[in-house]
Amino acid sequence: MRIRDTLVGFPTKPEFSMRRRTASKYPRCASQLVMSADQQRELEHLVRNGNSPQQVALRCRLLLLAQQRLPNPTISEQLNVSRPTVLALHAVFAKDASGGGSARPSC
Repeated sequence: MRIRDTLVGFPTKPEFSMRRRTASKYPRCASQLVMSADQQRELEHLVRNGNSPQQVALRCRLLLLAQQRLPNPTISEQLNVSRPTVLALHAVFAKDASGGGSARPSC
């Protein structure tokens, strides 16, 4: 399964509510997304490709910013998405066995 297939199936609404904040869902430190060079190239290609759907390109930008260790609030502000969306996409990418990514705390 390619990264694009994972990003297309990503839910637009997070599964958890903003009203129920717990430490496990909202870590204080941003997690670094670890990805291979091939995965990074594929994400960059999807961002630059004029034929990619806007949602897919946005999710690719989000993953690329997360890979650069930017804090989740910064990513959400830059891309105009909610913080739970950032966290949910981190989780989807980290759990995807074919994506091979993993989330590691950076602090």
